[in-house]
Amino acid sequence: PTKWGSRTADYEMDPDVVDDPAYTEDLLIGLKSIPTMVITADPDDFFNNPNGIYANPQSDGQAWEREISLELIQPDGSEGFQLNAGIRIHGNGSRNPNGQPKHGFRVEFRAQYGTNNLNYPLFPGSPVTKFDSLILRSQNAHGWTRSSQISNGAGTEREQSQYIRDSYARDLHNAMGQPGGEATYVHLYINGFYWGLYNPVEYPRAFHGVQHFGGSADEYDSINRRPTANGGKGTHPVDGSKDAWEAMQDLANSGLETPSKYAQMQEHMDLDNLIDYMLVHQYLGSRDGPEVFNSNNMRALRRSRGESPGLWQCYLWDMEASMFEIDVTRNINVDDPDTLARVYTKLRENPEFLIRYADRVHRHFFNDGALTPTHAAAIWERRAEEIFTAIIGESARWGDFRRASRPFTRDVEWTAERRRLLDSYFPTRTEFLVKELTKNGLYPSTKAPEFSQHGGEVTSGFALTMMVTSSIFNPQRGTIHYTLDGSDPRLS
Repeated sequence: PTKWGSRTADYEMDPDVVDDPAYTEDLLIGLKSIPTMVITADPDDFFNNPNGIYANPQSDGQAWEREISLELIQPDGSEGFQLNAGIRIHGNGSRNPNGQPKHGFRVEFRAQYGTNNLNYPLFPGSPVTKFDSLILRSQNAHGWTRSSQISNGAGTEREQSQYIRDSYARDLHNAMGQPGGEATYVHLYINGFYWGLYNPVEYPRAFHGVQHFGGSADEYDSINRRPTANGGKGTHPVDGSKDAWEAMQDLANSGLETPSKYAQMQEHMDLDNLIDYMLVHQYLGSRDGPEVFNSNNMRALRRSRGESPGLWQCYLWDMEASMFEIDVTRNINVDDPDTLARVYTKLRENPEFLIRYADRVHRHFFNDGALTPTHAAAIWERRAEEIFTAIIGESARWGDFRRASRPFTRDVEWTAERRRLLDSYFPTRTEFLVKELTKNGLYPSTKAPEFSQHGGEVTSGFALTMMVTSSIFNPQRGTIHYTLDGSDPRLS
């Protein structure tokens, strides 16, 4: 159809990119550089009024789920899959029918369509190969179909779309030892039309918990923070109930200063998981997470019932609004009721938690940890290389939406932002944030000892040396306290 609801339809790949000698060959290479995902649907179910989901993107719920064929084609000819499933529009701001032509999707695998689950190794390197749903992220918030331009301080604006910030945040959380949720990339086609670069990710709800932590789905609670009718946000259970969540919130609200209250909180929340979740937000300077009023984009999961109940796990979600400024301080002093930010803030009243926070900072920000400049940049570059040629297809499909006469392209805007991050953000962000955490009581001014080797294999007869010469800010000699039995020399 020529219209999707009230707006003019857009199917074209811009010849300014397709026919540009700088891109033509790489475009064809890029279309085979990552898997292809194909949606085949009744056009009336998808595009036409009054029942098409793309023509009515703000309509939600299972009533607006439509049956499709979903197919994955691997570029190397290895086995993909085809099965029928349900699909609906997914997201919040990306649903805008006037300002956003590229929408995200949620795919549901249900018996009514043929099978309850997708059984396929969709995410390279992940042990999980069974899914009851997938989110196909469209990169709405900071892609080329929606403004991602930030002032550079000189009266001009810098286009910052990269299409990998959310996946990168998940990669960091995984590198820190947390179950951060997997992500990958595909070229998406709808009824034969190329629809651009999409980002399938795991949906952290009950079935996801079963695959990663065991048990059965009825033992899990999953929590989502979403907009309410009055324009605010509310915390709601997606699976299970809110009982365990409210018990944790009640405990936090009662104060966590004492050792007994701190011990009780450790029966609810995986504290290292929470700390690493906050550190990723702080390192990336996320604009759309805990700092936002009513804590936007919050996801949490817990196996609350059964023989082996677990602890609340935090999941990064929709992290595109990140890494814009090098010297910004965000998500450190945050507090909202009924959120993860409330638990974090109340825990900061306890001195043992502050030491635990500092220990996690030292693990990740020093000695080749996940958030050291070299390691953080290397994780970023793996994602950048993954879509380096694939991004040309996105440029041709949607790069002209906001600039019809001069589409956004890989070699200009995308590469300039990649270079800014490599040259400026990664080299300096770690040191800046450690100083900010120190100012806010989340890292001590006392410098930790430096080992002659930080872990790994050693030769027979290896002699470990430990040295400390100064604090971070005030040069002075230091004393090293250590044990040889694995216990902590620091007493509570």
